Amino acid sequence: DGAVSCAGMDGSYGMVVLDSLPALVEIIKRLQPPPSPTSAPAGQMGWWDNLRFLIHGDIRLCVERLCFRFLLDTPARYDWSILLQCRDYVLDHSTGGLDVSMADATLTVPGLPYHLTQINQDVAVDEDITATCGLDSKGGRHSLLLVPHLEARVA
Repeated sequence: DGAVSCAGMDGSYGMVVLDSLPALVEIIKRLQPPPSPTSAPAGQMGWWDNLRFLIHGDIRLCVERLCFRFLLDTPARYDWSILLQCRDYVLDHSTGGLDVSMADATLTVPGLPYHLTQINQDVAVDEDITATCGLDSKGGRHSLLLVPHLEARVA
């Protein structure tokens, strides 16, 4: 069993992050115990199965303030992302299922279309466009979803 609690967590994921996954798999391979010399040779197990063998039982993650970005561009353009923010996030994993709860969850997207963000940094975004869209000069964010309280179970 394991539990992790933290005041805040800020994470990002996206297609650009996939380039670093082979390095993560190598790190996990180094943590895995070598096969027993007396065991019969078996087929190659995936890294997830090996990790699951090492980490089993109930797992709980509690985060007071969670911010997660699904990147739509490079990590340097972290503002160009689908953004989930919430309070009191709890993830409980046990043999029978997965429980998730959170409070004040918001899901937002960038306020301006992508092609408008490609304008030269020295040139301000057209004030008429942003005023028409009801946005500030930086584009702001559009809220897609607000969930005051969520409790879900996947079995």
